[in-house]
Amino acid sequence: MTAKSPSPTTWRLAVWRVMRPVARPLAWRLRSFFMGPLHAEIAALRLEIAALRTDLHAQPRTVEPQVDAALERALLTLALDREQRRR
Repeated sequence: MTAKSPSPTTWRLAVWRVMRPVARPLAWRLRSFFMGPLHAEIAALRLEIAALRTDLHAQPRTVEPQVDAALERALLTLALDREQRRR
């Protein structure tokens, strides 16, 4: 009688069971490390948006030109980028 060798899938599963208690927490910490600055930036952007909304409701005539100018610059940038891609 010859012993049947384990299949590659069984071998990988056995390795994963041994490595999992180390790999998963390490992956989670790396994810948190890389995502941390992004969360901080999103929080800052939300504060800026809330401040703009407050300003918009308080003084609609002074904020609207700023918003219009920002939108116009963004649209112009997108149009120029699209034009350059066509060439």
